[in-house]
Amino acid sequence: IATARFAICRNPVIGNVRRHRSNNRGFAALKAPRYARLQSSTSLRLVLNTGDRAGDHMRRGMLLIAGDAGDYCGSRMLAGTLAVRGKTGAGVGLGLKRGTLLLAHPPKLSATFNDCGTHNLSFLTLLHRQFRATGGLKGQFAHGGDRVRRFMGDLANDGKGEVLVYV
Repeated sequence: IATARFAICRNPVIGNVRRHRSNNRGFAALKAPRYARLQSSTSLRLVLNTGDRAGDHMRRGMLLIAGDAGDYCGSRMLAGTLAVRGKTGAGVGLGLKRGTLLLAHPPKLSATFNDCGTHNLSFLTLLHRQFRATGGLKGQFAHGGDRVRRFMGDLANDGKGEVLVYV
């Protein structure tokens, strides 16, 4: 990361955002294709498609990706919820500490994720209700099913995160 170039961005959909240490006026973004910046604990962002590392180092909030996500989606995620309706690339949830990845299509997970089986999770009903209440494109995430296959991990980083895949 020390060799990466930074650029000041103020758009709602930008590169993966980190606070630049030498400049406190804005956010500095790694040069990478379209990510979303979550600004507060109540942020709910909708993005159509993302490039690599969407949700990298995400700490809070909710990121909804209506299309496809690139490689390392949700990597090094600390907390929050990331939902993807489309397909994901390689390395999904790599280095995941906590938080939830909610996926419509089965990903290729690393060996450091445990398959916990198929479950009916009642909190998904509440989550879908919240998606419907926001309306617009966010309503398409509310397909109503609460049956998911649950993977816990990344065991290389405490193993408290979860990847939920609709069945």
